[in-house]
Amino acid sequence: MKDIDENAVSYLVSLAVDMKRMPATALKDSTETVLQNLKLLTEEGKLKNAAIVLFGKCPTKFVPGCFFKIGRFGTEESDLWFQDIVEGNIIQMADKVLDSLRSRYLISPVHYEGLLRKEPLEIPENALREAIFNAIIHKNYMGTAIQMKVYNDKVQLWNYGGLPENHTTEWLLSPHTSIPRNENIANAFYLAGFIEAWGRGIEKIVTGMKKAEMDIPEFRADLSGVFVTFHRKKEIVAMWNGNDDAQNIDEPEKTIQKTLQKTLQKTLQKTLQKKYQSIISLLQANSHITTTELAYQLGVSRQTIATNIKKMQEAGLIRRVGPDKGGHWEVIDS
Repeated sequence: MKDIDENAVSYLVSLAVDMKRMPATALKDSTETVLQNLKLLTEEGKLKNAAIVLFGKCPTKFVPGCFFKIGRFGTEESDLWFQDIVEGNIIQMADKVLDSLRSRYLISPVHYEGLLRKEPLEIPENALREAIFNAIIHKNYMGTAIQMKVYNDKVQLWNYGGLPENHTTEWLLSPHTSIPRNENIANAFYLAGFIEAWGRGIEKIVTGMKKAEMDIPEFRADLSGVFVTFHRKKEIVAMWNGNDDAQNIDEPEKTIQKTLQKTLQKTLQKTLQKKYQSIISLLQANSHITTTELAYQLGVSRQTIATNIKKMQEAGLIRRVGPDKGGHWEVIDS
């Protein structure tokens, strides 16, 4: 029991009482009593694996694959910009993942409805949250971590563990009953109000995207797991890819368009600064350093350095003062 986070258990009970899916008296129950009522203890009173992943202080101590991995890529998987690992109990994991996506990975364009300032995520949060819940609940925790890859044009979510035996993606997209991989985990998420009990998760994702007038996500399943791919809005894709025609995209609210562009420009510059920080540090230490010396110190090819230097110049992070021979580098203060 010392490995269980009592605050996480209290978090679930509070949500469940608010949803009227647990009686108010549960607020006074001990942690052990709550776990017993959730069927997370064996007849001998020992913790089940589901108790550890749901409420453990450090679940990866017992279940190594119990974490969520987020990566920001350019246009392809080989172009990794940065990444984050979200660890801890799974009952609070979705909130942490969404906080990370909101702060570092996705855009929240500002607009006003009357006097109210609105900053919704570029991908409808209800659809995104539902997909994250599905990945957490249906994951095979004997395998590797859940992975979310954010590209310039899409967001791809993958969880280890295929569909139920003899079931296909067509079944997943049609009305169907819920077949959770782990009923104890699914029950906890249901009590918290995170999901419904009738297998409506995919339907809610599709409905949320349609309401936002965005493309329906692509669903794919194979032996390794289930993939869900959200396509980002065309104006965001155009700007990330440096498309000169981005300004010509039809956008009824011009204020949103301008705000989005400014946000993207700032985000892109911060992202590139982080990606190329090692080069920037070397240039700051020695403004006369050559590309050959940079390549040697960073352990990469001279061609790689030349390509990165060009991108940094185009992004306005650095500039060359004087000729190639005899000149020097200058890091631009953003």
